[in-house]
Amino acid sequence: MKRKFFSLIAVTMLIVPSSLTSIFSAGEVFAAESGKEMIADQSSTSEPVNPIVPDENLQRVSPDGTGKIETEPEVKWGKVIVRYMDDSGNKIDEPEIRTGKVGANYLSTKREYEGYELVEIPANARGQFIDGEIVVTYVYKKIETEPEVKWGKVIVRYMDDSGNKIDEPEIRTGKVGDNYLSTKREYKDYELVEIPANARGQFIDGEIVVTYVYKKIETEPEVKWGKVIVRYMDDSGNKIDEPEIRTGKVGDNY
Repeated sequence: MKRKFFSLIAVTMLIVPSSLTSIFSAGEVFAAESGKEMIADQSSTSEPVNPIVPDENLQRVSPDGTGKIETEPEVKWGKVIVRYMDDSGNKIDEPEIRTGKVGANYLSTKREYEGYELVEIPANARGQFIDGEIVVTYVYKKIETEPEVKWGKVIVRYMDDSGNKIDEPEIRTGKVGDNYLSTKREYKDYELVEIPANARGQFIDGEIVVTYVYKKIETEPEVKWGKVIVRYMDDSGNKIDEPEIRTGKVGDNY
């Protein structure tokens, strides 16, 4: 009897989600997370069918025959906190928080603030994310500015005791807080009543009026003198006796 021989070709199909078309090569080994291996002994493709095993439950087995399952490495994330502080340790602004994959580069941001200047760029202003937290601190200091200079005015008046101006006023200006000293003047026929209380002081943010008051000096009127000569003569004009001489204030009787 003649014997008939038949070749058996094993085709292993891996069912995947309906959104994919499976492609296998002969000899390629696959495994599910359950550990069961499946080997395709010839190349084959299949049209999508209803999924049986979710794709996230399948992992590729290394093709070197060792049977080791290859997995995607776990992605680790790091955090960078960027703080903005003054040189006394006070917060100037809200911190900036950045996240990134471990090993990826980061670059922090320098900010500008009115009235502040940056002390220096921190050493870790740029770098790489680590498996943990990095704190980057920008330190600023207050800019020392010259205070605004304010000026004051002193007006020195020279008046008589009736409120009449004797002389032109003297006007002085100076920085607020600086000392001033007014000047007493001398006038003929006038005498100063008293030194004003604010004759000296400090300039203020405004105007100061210093008033020197004088009064008229009362003087004795000039005394004028007159002379009376009394002569004694005869009717021929000859001197009979020595004359008499008298003096007195003008206006007095003789």
